[in-house]
Amino acid sequence: MGPAALGGVILAAPARRHVPGLLRALRHGLARPLLICAAATGVYQAAFLYSTARTGAALATVVALGTAPVATGLIARLACGEHLTRTWLICTAAAVTGCALLMAPTGTGVDALGLPAATASGVCYGLYTVYAKQLATDHPGVHLPTVSALSLLLGAVLLVP
Repeated sequence: MGPAALGGVILAAPARRHVPGLLRALRHGLARPLLICAAATGVYQAAFLYSTARTGAALATVVALGTAPVATGLIARLACGEHLTRTWLICTAAAVTGCALLMAPTGTGVDALGLPAATASGVCYGLYTVYAKQLATDHPGVHLPTVSALSLLLGAVLLVP
């Protein structure tokens, strides 16, 4: 048994008793946000690791973490109809300004593929945040640690070579 399979068994073992409730919730709309969370998790990891390899850990981290709140707010607005507050707008302006300053031309040059990958990573983090919240809100009876474990496990499947 490989490490990935062992990890799946470890995640699945304690969740086993929650499977009946999970199956009911899957028939009542849980599948969509669960699959979005899983896809966002897998793409986030791949994009972030790719961006760190191309741009370095510091720049990739700052761009991903600077992008995530902006993406989370916009996705929450588009997907859930949440209102964008004045505080969100001010913080978003600060995040965009900070990222723009980091990407300003310097003598070292910036990798043209690494920055979009870091941005994609931040957007995927925002997707996960919004849909995990929706999942928890719309399905209060489901065991959230089980759903989180399943989401992470499905997201990891995307990364299996």
